[in-house]
Amino acid sequence: MIIDCHGHYTTAPKQHEAWRQAQIEAHSKGAPAPRRPEITDEEIRDSIHNGQHNFDDTKRYIDQLPLSAADKSKIFEGNARRVFSRLAR
Repeated sequence: MIIDCHGHYTTAPKQHEAWRQAQIEAHSKGAPAPRRPEITDEEIRDSIHNGQHNFDDTKRYIDQLPLSAADKSKIFEGNARRVFSRLAR
């Protein structure tokens, strides 16, 4: 069994949201797009840490399945070994 666990960046710094709205409005008027906003790496990190689910959010779903503890362990360990092949060494 392979369980897909990945993330999507679904939040953004406020200045990006304002720029995106201005971009949409400019496009609808046939005007040039606004300049991209200056966004620091720290602002991007903050938007991820304060607005995203944990990377291990699949675990809560697996834990609700009617599987034995041993089977759940096999799923987590097996997936980890597939993703991080250096663990198999």
